[in-house]
Amino acid sequence: MQATNPTEESNAYDGVPDEQAPKMGDLDPIFGAFGVAEERPGFWAKRAIRCEWKRGFTASLSRGSLIYRLTRMPLQREPILQLNSKNLKRSHPNGSQWDCQIGAHKTDIEALVGQAVGELLDENSCCLNCAKLDGKFANCVRVPRMTARTNCHFERQGVRCSFVKEENEANAPTPNETLM
Repeated sequence: MQATNPTEESNAYDGVPDEQAPKMGDLDPIFGAFGVAEERPGFWAKRAIRCEWKRGFTASLSRGSLIYRLTRMPLQREPILQLNSKNLKRSHPNGSQWDCQIGAHKTDIEALVGQAVGELLDENSCCLNCAKLDGKFANCVRVPRMTARTNCHFERQGVRCSFVKEENEANAPTPNETLM
């Protein structure tokens, strides 16, 4: 029986070869400026699509959940964290800190998976918060059937997304002008 090289096996979801999984503390997330070029799916994209965090695993098995839909989409890129954010006091977590932060809330898991699988928007079509460098991720990404962009969805902040605000305004009831 021949031993297989882990770098030759492919991810069941995307066909991208898996690297030998390092310990969380040894693999820090990638940081970059807004609009940074796409990185090939790597460790964090693959960890996101496998959805192994306690808060996301059960949801990833439920057909109606957002995580279920996201984890079945093909990987597009490695999620990159914002380096030059509006909030200069924002911390730059190492791998262990980032993993704990992601696993704390289902919306953070959804945002990370969305960053890895969604459609990358350029600076002319991104939401206003991303344009102001106000987000955890370095890219503005759109996911089908998710009104807020993934950067705004992170940390349960979807209502701040300019696309959510536009949709809410478009669907707001008009005042009745016949009250005389």
